[in-house]
Amino acid sequence: MLPGEFRDWYQPEHWLRANSLIAVSAGEDGLSGFRRDCAWTAHRDEITRFSKIIFSGRSGERDFWLGIGSNLDRETLRSLGGPKPCVHGSDAHALEKLFRPDGDRFCWIKADTTFEGLWQILYEPDDRVHIGPTPPTYHDQARVIRSVRLSNTFGWFDETPLPLNPSLVSIVGQKGSGKSALAELIAYGAGSWNVDDPASFIQRANLHIGDLNVTLEWADGAQQTTKMSDGQPNESKDYATLQKLV
Repeated sequence: MLPGEFRDWYQPEHWLRANSLIAVSAGEDGLSGFRRDCAWTAHRDEITRFSKIIFSGRSGERDFWLGIGSNLDRETLRSLGGPKPCVHGSDAHALEKLFRPDGDRFCWIKADTTFEGLWQILYEPDDRVHIGPTPPTYHDQARVIRSVRLSNTFGWFDETPLPLNPSLVSIVGQKGSGKSALAELIAYGAGSWNVDDPASFIQRANLHIGDLNVTLEWADGAQQTTKMSDGQPNESKDYATLQKLV
């Protein structure tokens, strides 16, 4: 079936258009199989414009489809309907190759595990898709807390360092397990606690935790220790995330 014939069949199928995405390989089994100096150039370009996703794990290919390159590349990209997200699979042809892509070119997609989440990569191809051995790190390491340790607690808390996930957005636990206490102590140690809240854990427990120390280890290796009786440190970082935790 020629590209135009497939397009003419696909376009009237409203359910199919709403529940599928057209992808094409950039390799020899796809676009690269059409040489640009031959009679198939028009077919290659037609297939490219009709496709929403490119199958490729090569960094240079990804840069081209994201528009990272020369002005000529960007003009060519616009003529082909880009930018387009590049995704990659293991292309396994044997059991031992399953989940083992060449060059550790794993494909990471930041989205809900739904078709709507996958669709989102069409609008944010750079931010939503990453190809590499590990997920990308977008955090400013100087503003991410790696762990918190409480000391001089007189038995009120365990004094074991508690590692924190860099993407932490909430603290989950049973009622009375100390969620609010932990969040407030982290915020206090980072200079982000709301001192005007009389119902807070710190205000209510102040007589018992006055000599407690809060040590924060940041992802950039820096450590910061705050003694509760000395007051909060000056705000020198963006602590909006900590304020949401409390």
